[in-house]
Amino acid sequence: MRIQASGATLGATVTDVRLHSIDGGDWKQIEDAFHAFAVLVFPGANLDEEEHLAFSRRSGHWNARFRSAPDGRKSRCSRTSPMAA
Repeated sequence: MRIQASGATLGATVTDVRLHSIDGGDWKQIEDAFHAFAVLVFPGANLDEEEHLAFSRRSGHWNARFRSAPDGRKSRCSRTSPMAA
């Protein structure tokens, strides 16, 4: 897994990780990065709806809201309280 700070006030990009099958060690790194950077971007995660919801549940209380993207596909906007420590 690679975590690269964005260089902005907050945020980091997380690459080289399979979010649908992360183990406890990788999860700890993701949690630590969330606490350090507040915003994490996972480019190319390509999670299906069930995988996305499973990841969301693991990170704390999330509310998933759905809307239609311009091309007609469903896209998701999620927000959460901070990850459980």
